[in-house]
Amino acid sequence: MSRKAMSQGMAIVRRMRKSRVKALASGFRGMAKTSFSIAIRRVHRALKKSYTSRRLKKRDMRQLWITRLGAGSLQHGLPFNFFMSGIYECRIQLDKKILSQLSMHEPFTFQGIVKMASKHFRYAAKQW
Repeated sequence: MSRKAMSQGMAIVRRMRKSRVKALASGFRGMAKTSFSIAIRRVHRALKKSYTSRRLKKRDMRQLWITRLGAGSLQHGLPFNFFMSGIYECRIQLDKKILSQLSMHEPFTFQGIVKMASKHFRYAAKQW
């Protein structure tokens, strides 16, 4: 392979790499959009933050479900930890997301689930 052909091949790779970074930086402001050396740093940082934010979103949603379940079960006289242990004892296979949606949109169904969970717990629900 000649030297000229090799340099042309490298130029194509370099151009493709730059165009990929420029496409990712198209929504940025100022020099971060036009200057490659600044754009590549900003793109790298943005990709890193989006990776961590996807995990934080899952964590936040799970925390929201637990908060909603705690409020819903406490409305019916059973604290969250007793409610969850009662659910486990009843072998109800609904996850926290579905239970949270039930507590918001189907209050009578959720009330029935809380009653089932309180039956399997040795303390009466009215003590709490």
